[in-house]
Amino acid sequence: RNLQQGGQASDRASAMVSSDEAAAFAVGVACCLVLVWLHRRFEDWLFGTGVLGGQSRAEPPGHFVNISRGRVHYQFHARTPDAWDAAHDMPARAAMTQEASGAAPAPRMAGALADLEAHFLQVDANPPEMGDQPRDGGVPPQRKGTALEYGSIDGPLVVIVHGFAGSSDAFCNDLRSGYVAWLNFHGFHVLVPDLHGAGHSDGPDTEYSSELFVEQLAELCLVFGISEPFHLLGFSMGGSVALQFAHRFPHLVKTLVLQAPHIVEARLRLSLQVALRIPFFREALSASIIPFIGECRQNRAAVRACFRLLLMRLRGGGRWSSRGEGGSTKSVLRHLSRDGRTVNFLWGEADSVVEWSQAKKAAKLAPSSKFTSCKGADHMDFADGPEHMKRFFRSALLEYIKEP
Repeated sequence: RNLQQGGQASDRASAMVSSDEAAAFAVGVACCLVLVWLHRRFEDWLFGTGVLGGQSRAEPPGHFVNISRGRVHYQFHARTPDAWDAAHDMPARAAMTQEASGAAPAPRMAGALADLEAHFLQVDANPPEMGDQPRDGGVPPQRKGTALEYGSIDGPLVVIVHGFAGSSDAFCNDLRSGYVAWLNFHGFHVLVPDLHGAGHSDGPDTEYSSELFVEQLAELCLVFGISEPFHLLGFSMGGSVALQFAHRFPHLVKTLVLQAPHIVEARLRLSLQVALRIPFFREALSASIIPFIGECRQNRAAVRACFRLLLMRLRGGGRWSSRGEGGSTKSVLRHLSRDGRTVNFLWGEADSVVEWSQAKKAAKLAPSSKFTSCKGADHMDFADGPEHMKRFFRSALLEYIKEP
């Protein structure tokens, strides 16, 4: 009888322990759910719940089109020989005419590097400034893009993809790079969309990666009825997007130009990896730093998009795409090279964001690629640097895409 009573007591104790463990497990699950909910609300409080509502934004210079994940702001400028003159004064136009005729110093071939099969073009000339000053001492109005209708593009088209924390402004603003006016002047239509969460485009509540932006470009091609091959330029992070797009839709890409591209995966620095793994702290840190990077000021959607892109790089081991989807940019670059596609690179040798050493790694991955470099040029000097560097980048881009 004593043994039976002891066994019953032991069973009751075990049941109580099991009940306590179940209760503790339930409390733990509830706490985790509450923390997840609080974390989500904290992120929404810092970055906003979605698109552009409540933001203090300037009037968009382009137009909007609706696709599956929201509105996309784009700037489309049709080719016209008056495009350059419309944004610059006559001395600048005269200098540009000299440049177009070959009178300006052209990049010279530096020959094959000892350890690479690719050739590099370099420039060390320091020509005088062009003197891009607006007429009458005032600031010329920003040219507004035109609305693009389905199937209305007739002629060579250049599509430009901007980089991390950027927008279409760096390429369309005539007071910055002047890319669009320069290409229009030479007979090219130009389409520059703002990627999701950048510029004036909507920032959907989703995971941000190069795959998302590739799908965005593909949808824009469908919406605008773009079926003929076009010239594709990807800058910085946009280089990864352009590379993936050319891999998935090779029939749409006539010429691929990557300017200072983030394509050779490099892990984030250790301190940033640690910071991005701490919930709540990583959101607070990003919300206090990212608004001062690039063109994210007064754009909470852009801040959130950049934050989630950094998380993608953390999980992806340094790439802008998720693991296992479409392959790494390294493998895509090798694949394009094996298929005989020439990848054209444009770089600044003093680039502090995507270092010049990355160009040499890219050349080893795709030996048939072409490289053009500008000595002394930093990452954004094509848009915000000295005028002779802007002119160099414009001319180098034109050399890659001009018709034979």
